[in-house]
Amino acid sequence: MLLSPGSATQNLKSNSSIWSKFKKKTNEWDGGGQSQQPAPMMGMMGGGMMGGGMMGGGTMGMGGGMMGGAVMRQRFLTLVHGDMETIKLMPNTYAEAEAMAREWVRPPPEAMTDAPPPPPEEEPPPPPPPVLEMPATFNLELNPGQIVALETSCSSDDLDMSRTDEGALVAGMFWGKLEIIHDGDTHQMEFTGTRKDESLPGEFFFDQRVMTKLSVAAKPTTARCMIYMSSPEVQYADIILSLHAVWKFGVTYPPPEPMTDHKVKFFVRVHPGGALEDITNQTVVSSLYYEAMPDTAAFNPSSYISPYNGFAMPVGDFIPHLSRVLDSLGLSLQTRTHFIATNIQAFTNHRNIAYRFMSPSRLTAAIDISVSMESCAFIRLFLLFKGVSDEEMEEFAGSGEKEAASFDWGDTVGFTEAIRDPQHNRVIETSIMDCT
Repeated sequence: MLLSPGSATQNLKSNSSIWSKFKKKTNEWDGGGQSQQPAPMMGMMGGGMMGGGMMGGGTMGMGGGMMGGAVMRQRFLTLVHGDMETIKLMPNTYAEAEAMAREWVRPPPEAMTDAPPPPPEEEPPPPPPPVLEMPATFNLELNPGQIVALETSCSSDDLDMSRTDEGALVAGMFWGKLEIIHDGDTHQMEFTGTRKDESLPGEFFFDQRVMTKLSVAAKPTTARCMIYMSSPEVQYADIILSLHAVWKFGVTYPPPEPMTDHKVKFFVRVHPGGALEDITNQTVVSSLYYEAMPDTAAFNPSSYISPYNGFAMPVGDFIPHLSRVLDSLGLSLQTRTHFIATNIQAFTNHRNIAYRFMSPSRLTAAIDISVSMESCAFIRLFLLFKGVSDEEMEEFAGSGEKEAASFDWGDTVGFTEAIRDPQHNRVIETSIMDCT
């Protein structure tokens, strides 16, 4: 923006713009001593410019002339835009000058421009019509090999069967439970299930064989426990198991005598070679077996394994490592071989294994055991393990195979050398639970 050249100074009003805020130096123009140059625009004295003045009106002097005093020059603003140019009076503020420039360059409403008009906004496509009726086919296996087909139709008066209230599409393959009720005049059908993300072949049929496999795979988290006993001479013993309220018994062998919902009793005759004669069932076994299942809604067993109390390693390293640990804790060759062989399928289902042994105090709070034998050497080995991914292995960077090899689990489980002595009454319990 430029100031225009000087123009006529007559008929100018006093300007109260920002430029009037500048003060004159004390030695210039008036009141500060003799100026070195004449004051600009000083009025003419005596008879000058009487009547009509310059620029159509002039300034009337007192007593026939212009009285002395500084008259500020009127300032102009030159606006240039492309080939256009104009001169405007200088506004009082910068904001007013900017607004004046924007208004000047704005084309009139009727002006034609070369810019293409903005494309019209596309209207969203209309929602699909609601699905109020659709056919349905159910292939049902009433008994193994006996299959019936039900062809029917599903209808609704006003509810869309294809979408939820939020607009999500209801489609795909669902696995779950279909309940059909025919009770007197009550005939209804109800399905509860979940959608499967994986694609299955079109000829896939959910039959009794698949259901059996799923029931095995969906078995709840279970601790599988075995009790071994030996004595230097034949003697009778009671073994009483008590579970905490958040645990319950599963399969047991031989069947024990139930005492309460959370307590059972085995009554056996112990032989020197390790054979156990179950008096109630007239059965001879090498160990007593029972299962204990926790309520996973009350606590998460997987949270009991962490880098602070356990170790993790590839499954190929874990199995020989576990054999060495069991050997150091007093298990015989036969017992530790049986333990690993029984659970090797569960181990090899995972690429990496994280594990720990529970301490006797923590174990007793969940599963308590009492044996009516005097001077008994007792050890309970409860192995918790879970599969971990390669990414999760980074959390066990300081708790790997090297650290596990130098760790002594004997202090944790309360191992004593008496457990190796065949001259003692001995009870060895081995338990394992997959917390994956």
